[in-house]
Amino acid sequence: MTHLMYVRILADRPVGLVPGSYVVGEERPGATPVEVNRATGLPKTVGSADVLIVRDVPKAREPDEPSTTEATLLRASQPLPAREAEDALRGWRSSQHDRDAWRNAALQVVNTAVRALRITMRDPYAVELTDADLLGTAFGHVSPADAFKGADGTCFREGPAAIRKPSRSELLRRGEAVGLALRGAVAMLEGEELVALAAREANHGRLRSAAAALRAGRELLDAELLGAHDLPAGPSPGGRSAVGGIDPEVLIEEIAVLQDAMDRWRVTLPEPVEEPPLRVSPGP
Repeated sequence: MTHLMYVRILADRPVGLVPGSYVVGEERPGATPVEVNRATGLPKTVGSADVLIVRDVPKAREPDEPSTTEATLLRASQPLPAREAEDALRGWRSSQHDRDAWRNAALQVVNTAVRALRITMRDPYAVELTDADLLGTAFGHVSPADAFKGADGTCFREGPAAIRKPSRSELLRRGEAVGLALRGAVAMLEGEELVALAAREANHGRLRSAAAALRAGRELLDAELLGAHDLPAGPSPGGRSAVGGIDPEVLIEEIAVLQDAMDRWRVTLPEPVEEPPLRVSPGP
């Protein structure tokens, strides 16, 4: 009996994908069979898949818990004899590198679908997942008959990725920032939204859109500040390296430099004058 390898991720929130099975990745024009990255843009030896199975599942066993998205990347293009599938699973157990590659492959496929929602369905609030958004990951193999029923087959699971928790001082600063913003006591400019968009695009590897968002953000900030604060020049225009390509490290550094400058600008603003609370005289 043949089995299919899979990686299954559980998000901490619904991502808006309609439950069902989706064929993933036809061969790209000009690609040779060895170079085809049918699902992920990665070599097949690193991880790819042919089917994405999306289900809505509860976060916990309680029936009143809100549902979230479970996505399974099923490598239907390469069925394996049961013994070879078990060997492959043992390899995943012993290799953190392989597990990370497959988890990233799953994220990349799901994020391609999320991006399609954002662009084709004009939903600007459809946002990609990152490692920090995962409640857990399962790695396994399953028979083709059970694959589309949500069966686990033979698998092992990993919990959420080890994400550094913010320190107490960081949490206090976040709470202070939110409190000030809700009181109208902190300035937030529209150009900063574009700079934040540039950071997100850079983190997802979309360097051209990141560079374009950064340029637009800088121009808008110049207009909003009206010369009241000089913006620092970036390490290079739009994060471009000497050879004319976009250097991701330079681009991310330029984004951070601009965000730091805006933080310093906020500190120089005068404290708002708080109005005394309105007193209402009791009626007769």
